Amino acid sequence: MTRYESISDASDWPDEMSAEEFLSRTGGKPLVAASSRPGRTISASDKFLAMCANIGLPEPESEVQFHHTRKWRLDFAWKEQLIAVEIHGGVHTHGRHTRGKGFENDREKMNEAVILGWRVIELSSGMFNESDGRAFDLLERLKGFFV
Repeated sequence: MTRYESISDASDWPDEMSAEEFLSRTGGKPLVAASSRPGRTISASDKFLAMCANIGLPEPESEVQFHHTRKWRLDFAWKEQLIAVEIHGGVHTHGRHTRGKGFENDREKMNEAVILGWRVIELSSGMFNESDGRAFDLLERLKGFFV
């Protein structure tokens, strides 16, 4: 059992994608997300975990340290399969992941993960709000690694 519960009221969904749109992407399955409180914004991480649950992926570990000498962490990972998901925020607000040094540091981290055998799916927080369902489609394609 995960720490997530259903959200059925579209007014609880704060971003461009309505709950109905998300439900239509999941084939009408109940929307699973972190507990909602009035005025609470659902984070990209919460949306990611909700999508994993709806798709039928196992719940990933969060903040997984993957390097033996550096303190680098992957946002979410399935260690046995060496699959990780990194969620980059602040893409349109010139956040850390899009500015010079932060961008270069992220490339170093991702390159080291690949060298160590990890498959890393990189998502922006905006990919969870797009009506084209890019994040959902990518995550759905991961199911083959868990059979």
